Amino acid sequence: MDTPFAKGRDCFYDTNTDDIHSSTMAVFKDLSSRCDNSYLDTPTVKESSQRQRAAVRSLREDFISVTREKSCCYKRCTNQFADLSSTIKVWQRQHGTIERSRKQNKLLKLFRRTNIKRNNSWSHEFLVEGKVVCRTAWSQFFVGISPRTYHRIKHKVMDGCIQDHRFPRNAYGDKGWLARAHIEFFISKHGDKMPDTGRTVLPVCSTIKDAYAEYSNLYQKNDLIGPRRFYQLWHSETRGNVSFPKLCRMTKCNVCTTLKEALGKERNEEIRNTLMQQKKDHLMLASSQRLGYSRRRCDAARNPEDLLSLIFDSMDNRKTNIPHFRGWCDPKGMDTKLLTHVGAVLCHNNGVLHSFMDFNEIPHNSNYMLTCIMNCIMYQSVDGALPRRCSVQLDNTAKENKHKYMLGFFGYLVMLDIFEEVEVNFLMVGHTHEDIDQRFSIFSRHLRKNTAMTLVELANELERSISHPPPKVMYLNEVYDFKSWLEPVLCNISQFSFHHHFRFNKVNDKLVVKYKKWESDEIWRPAVGDPPIQIFNIGEDGKYLLPFGRPKLVLKDASHKQDLQSLKASIASGKVHLDSSQRAWWDSFFEHPLNPTVWWLPFRPESLSHNGWITDQIGHFRMQEKVPSSTDEERLAEMGRLKEKQSNCPAVS
Repeated sequence: MDTPFAKGRDCFYDTNTDDIHSSTMAVFKDLSSRCDNSYLDTPTVKESSQRQRAAVRSLREDFISVTREKSCCYKRCTNQFADLSSTIKVWQRQHGTIERSRKQNKLLKLFRRTNIKRNNSWSHEFLVEGKVVCRTAWSQFFVGISPRTYHRIKHKVMDGCIQDHRFPRNAYGDKGWLARAHIEFFISKHGDKMPDTGRTVLPVCSTIKDAYAEYSNLYQKNDLIGPRRFYQLWHSETRGNVSFPKLCRMTKCNVCTTLKEALGKERNEEIRNTLMQQKKDHLMLASSQRLGYSRRRCDAARNPEDLLSLIFDSMDNRKTNIPHFRGWCDPKGMDTKLLTHVGAVLCHNNGVLHSFMDFNEIPHNSNYMLTCIMNCIMYQSVDGALPRRCSVQLDNTAKENKHKYMLGFFGYLVMLDIFEEVEVNFLMVGHTHEDIDQRFSIFSRHLRKNTAMTLVELANELERSISHPPPKVMYLNEVYDFKSWLEPVLCNISQFSFHHHFRFNKVNDKLVVKYKKWESDEIWRPAVGDPPIQIFNIGEDGKYLLPFGRPKLVLKDASHKQDLQSLKASIASGKVHLDSSQRAWWDSFFEHPLNPTVWWLPFRPESLSHNGWITDQIGHFRMQEKVPSSTDEERLAEMGRLKEKQSNCPAVS
């Protein structure tokens, strides 16, 4: 005769449990259809909730009726109870309405009570109100758990688990804290903070799946959380302040864009793996360049007497045009603005941001960049001397920064012993958003809440945007013509635009220029034995032909990029929004637009850029004081004494 028991299972296991499940699911479907139809004419939420509770009660009664018809096992152990319905209700109310972690611990406690020892072996005896029932009746009918949950609890008890350490969804376990730390590391490693919104934007080619893939590759499997929980942590930690943009408003990285397009179209698994590895290598290279920049920042902050670290960049012109109204809302008729430009040099030695303002009366090219850096260098001098080394960080653009005049200017500073060594670094295109852009972001957010009608008010607002240390805002009164000054003495230099790191030294009265493709590269070029890089021409006496004196000033042109007549008409149409002092300022500006002594000095007398030349105010670089070291004989004697003391082991008496 066929037996209903599964071979090798415990004596209370019955295969007709599947019949009970199928009957129960039929009751579920029938009840769901009845409930859904009844909700169609329910007008209020209160009546809807009442009908839902009634549906649950009906479901429980139908389940109990199915239990009576389809018994749990061949012994029909549930027939022992006179009132099976009330018994099941009491047990499920005790174990089915508590929180998840408490329920798990309650189940562990209940299951440990079922352990009994017979003939030197452990087995299970399931008791309900003093009556022995089978496993199916105990777990599914009375406790109300699925077979999968039963086996999970059983394995935990067999493994010696006493209490279940589960955390609620809004808390972090050990794995959650590890994932949270990785999320912060991934964002700081690859993210760019936008200067106008404050949001952090990750590279175009990266996705949240890349963050989880890196996380799963770094740590062991037992320390990982699932992808779904990782994505939940990501969204809860970033809170919409970090995004993976489809299109980047800032300068795009061609490599990131190309890789993203290729990955979106490619379906071959091998080619996709190759592209993913290329993307990983590219992001690692960009991260290594940023790491080098961060090291120089820390080095300058720790040892400001030896290293001067600077970074130069310009702010978005659309945020600083005046008249500027709070909330970026302009009144009708005041559409024409004074196009104001703000360039800045951030010094990492003291954290001061040197901002230089103008209204586009001068072209923003290599002359502008070198003048701003020279002014900042002169402000950092102490008693006419500067630190021994200088590090300059620039954007990788040929219009303002990457040109032969930059090489000639820093070589000129080294040859005059203003610095012993100068390093110039360029980050990757599309990966150049650094701490100076965060200062611009603070400027932008501050201007969104404040009004600035004149250049003077704009400068005051910029200074008030950061409290410690406050930025130093100046009007760039003079711009030197470095191009025409350096052109006669510079050699023809080519192919330097492919490299991103340069170093200038002076050895035996000769300028030594080294370069690397990337800062993370180990080998400097040109190598030993290769012809050196020639920056300056050599005269008949065998010495370098350095530029003489100082360069001329760049001629200003107030109508270089804007129509002052249209601006004047716009200001006149919106004069109701200006007070008397602001109208007087605009009158003086339109009368003498190229004379800042009329409309700038009376209000900010100490905020004009330097009117001098660097060699007139700064001399030889400052040598770092070295701690006097002992002689070799004294050092060897001290080491011998310490070694003898370490090996001496006298007997205890």
